[in-house]
Amino acid sequence: MYSGIYKSPIGALKVTVFSGAVVSCGFVSFDKIGNCENSGFLAMEKDDARSCLSPPNPIPLKENRNEIVLRQALQWLQEYFSPRSSSEVMPPLFLSLSSKTQEFLNAIKKTHFGAVCTYGQMARICNTHARSIGQACARNPIVLFIPCHRIVSNSCKNMHSYSQGEHRKKWLINFEHKTRKLKSKTFS
Repeated sequence: MYSGIYKSPIGALKVTVFSGAVVSCGFVSFDKIGNCENSGFLAMEKDDARSCLSPPNPIPLKENRNEIVLRQALQWLQEYFSPRSSSEVMPPLFLSLSSKTQEFLNAIKKTHFGAVCTYGQMARICNTHARSIGQACARNPIVLFIPCHRIVSNSCKNMHSYSQGEHRKKWLINFEHKTRKLKSKTFS
């Protein structure tokens, strides 16, 4: 099992990889990541050894599959938070959840960057109830890669609970909205 830390503008994200797939990604407090000299980048740990790394480089052939996927995940996060980046190649993900919850989260994963969808709209897409969508979002172990922050209430005034903090949900929605406008101007 490999873990890496990405220092995002709204907090440190810990990514865990097991059996060649991302199994979790969530915000952690900065005090849990140690003292990393690289400004705002990442740390990677294996077997309780922690080291600061420079941005992901091309993967040497001698690295194992977990290292490769962890670097892909950290690179994906770097590109996600970069306002001018246009290619976000998703690393493999693994969800150890019920098949119904996986079905709902896979539908949520298709929500486009910068867009939002209500719990009710997603429920209609998945042929279920809005509460089931909310429960699936609450169980999502891989935030950002599965963008539950894009699922909002009908009024959009109440962000409802977000497992990673309502302030982060608001920030992510605003960031994606602004970034989508910037990307469309830059790459059109």
